[in-house]
Amino acid sequence: MVAAQASDEPYVVALRFAAADIPVFPVWWPDNGACACASPQCGSPGKHPLTDRGCRDATTDAAQMERWKRLWPEANWGAATGGYTVLDADSPGAHAAFAEAEEPAGLIVTSGGGGGHHWFSQECGRPSAKMLGAALDYDVRTGSGAYVLLPGSRHVTGNLYEVEAGSVEDIGPAPDWVRWLGEGIKSGGHAFIKLAAPLVASRWPSQAVIVVEIV
Repeated sequence: MVAAQASDEPYVVALRFAAADIPVFPVWWPDNGACACASPQCGSPGKHPLTDRGCRDATTDAAQMERWKRLWPEANWGAATGGYTVLDADSPGAHAAFAEAEEPAGLIVTSGGGGGHHWFSQECGRPSAKMLGAALDYDVRTGSGAYVLLPGSRHVTGNLYEVEAGSVEDIGPAPDWVRWLGEGIKSGGHAFIKLAAPLVASRWPSQAVIVVEIV
């Protein structure tokens, strides 16, 4: 089981994910409420890659990981989503709504910002997917160029990313509406999906009034 404990440092968790054939890479870490990169223009404190090509440098090679660990011992670690899909619930409300709408399953990670990462076993759509509706906010992260932080990583607030339920072995197919969302934006751009009814009342977007804008 690739399940992290609250005390696990992100590198230990990264080794477990790499052993499950999920590529990983080092990420900048927070420092006193800001990013350790020290750039005044940093727009993603404690979340952006340390390597030149970002998540495209992700690997499952333990020797390379050890070299990165020696270079950046305090780093957070991320996983390239690759053949997986991660529904990123950006807020506690979105995370709770998804848990109420869908049976809890697979790997669920509580993010440092209070939301959650729900892992699924297939690609759907593009990494820029965004779903907005009724105080709910989701990103769909999938395919080349997308990534999420791993459990054990620290958020700029000081909170940890932690496993809420499941393990890598438990990751299963995405719910129908997540696949639908991905299919709807394959033409490219950013997708804004507004639900006229709360997700918890619909379970499937065809039961709600939906406006999709590709920009």
